[in-house]
Amino acid sequence: MARNLVKKMFSKIVVVILVLQFSVSVFAQNPPTDSLVSKPRRQITTIIFAGLAGAILGLSTLSFYGRPQEKLSNIAVGFAIGVISGAVYTTYQTATRPYDYMEAHLLEEELYRQTRPTFLEQAPGVAYQWDF
Repeated sequence: MARNLVKKMFSKIVVVILVLQFSVSVFAQNPPTDSLVSKPRRQITTIIFAGLAGAILGLSTLSFYGRPQEKLSNIAVGFAIGVISGAVYTTYQTATRPYDYMEAHLLEEELYRQTRPTFLEQAPGVAYQWDF
């Protein structure tokens, strides 16, 4: 029964990884660019690899038990902790360095819009009119 559980969990993990890797659009003959499309893919890859690293660490704990087949949940727990830590890491990186994850000129435009003086927009227009 435990083997079936491990096989099902492993097959689900493989399916999720394959779906995430092949779901991103592929642009043939285009040089790789540092655009917004590649940033989420890099973040998802970081989260997946952190999850796999956690699963490997959970797997390594099985050697400390007399009956490791009773503690196979350590693999799933390690995977979950890895995914959570990967998500926290990528969120922290995005929050602390937005220039790396946004187009710089768009961010500069937004900052200009937020910090420009508002009295310029509220200044009354001066107009002269000559009638004969």
